Amino acid sequence: MSQVTETLNAQRMRVAAIAAGGVAAALFVQDLIGNLSWLLVGYSQMENGGMYVGQLWLTIAYGVAMLLVFAAGVFLSLWLLAPANPSLTVKHVLLRGLLAAVIGAGAVLVVSFGWEMTGRVGAGTLFGSSFPWPSLDRTVQAGSMALQSGMSALLRHAPVVLLVVLLTWIWQGRDASRHADPADVAEV
Repeated sequence: MSQVTETLNAQRMRVAAIAAGGVAAALFVQDLIGNLSWLLVGYSQMENGGMYVGQLWLTIAYGVAMLLVFAAGVFLSLWLLAPANPSLTVKHVLLRGLLAAVIGAGAVLVVSFGWEMTGRVGAGTLFGSSFPWPSLDRTVQAGSMALQSGMSALLRHAPVVLLVVLLTWIWQGRDASRHADPADVAEV
């Protein structure tokens, strides 16, 4: 690999990591606020509010796991498939951001299906019964739950991905113009 190719690949990886990290941070704050409001409402309406605290930790753990899977899909898309280069137009950047959101949601769908089939959430007993395949109705249930998780991730997270990718693209353009060689700029 040439030095230029390695530098471009490292730059694409860095930009994709920044965008995926921004998506993960924004979605984590969004989920945390939602979970805390759920806790406060539930705690105020029940005599046994401690039940909500126990459920909160499970909800946060599952949410963070799916959030990291989604962010990993966004990272891989922006790094390997469709990087948001500063030379692109806004339309192309938004389309690449939408593709990254679709790939992130696809990753959530696949991981969620595996999660459901292993019985961690209750749809199957793949590991608990010495690897027999769950019945067809449980497989369909796991598939429908995974499809709902993937579609929900796409609909809830796509606007955040689009915004972060657009901001990263703007940042790249400003960063490139700041480091441009004045001799390369033609006078008008």
